[in-house]
Amino acid sequence: MIGERFGPRLTVALEAADAGSWRLDLETDELVASARVLELVGLSPDAPASPELCLARAHPDDLDAVKAAVSRTARTGEPLRIEHRVIHADGSIHWLETRAERRAGDDGMALYGLVQDATRRKQAEVALRAREASERETALSLQRALLPPGPLRHPHVE
Repeated sequence: MIGERFGPRLTVALEAADAGSWRLDLETDELVASARVLELVGLSPDAPASPELCLARAHPDDLDAVKAAVSRTARTGEPLRIEHRVIHADGSIHWLETRAERRAGDDGMALYGLVQDATRRKQAEVALRAREASERETALSLQRALLPPGPLRHPHVE
């Protein structure tokens, strides 16, 4: 895989980032993915890698966006950057951040990518938005309770 090709330093960096690497041959549709990519999408690390198997794990609400992002990158060379959900066999939903670029190599045109678990970050974002909404509601409740109805008037200004 890509980590093996570039040596142990890249492998260590991918492990530290809790990420996996992949390569999709645009002529043959062959996917080569690290064991970590397969685990992140909810497959066994020993499973055969294929675009179909990976896409089968995509959350139904995200599937079209994932397909469109990959297609756009393959067609235009625009870098792929997408956050999307996958559903594991146990029914749990996980967020992934997927990035890729189209590159020409000795063996043809391919997408080279990285997948990283974004579940904890997305959960923290949801919790933060909920806390902010609660704080706004509390502030509005206090405002209603403490301020008289109608326009505010300064006691010395008519």
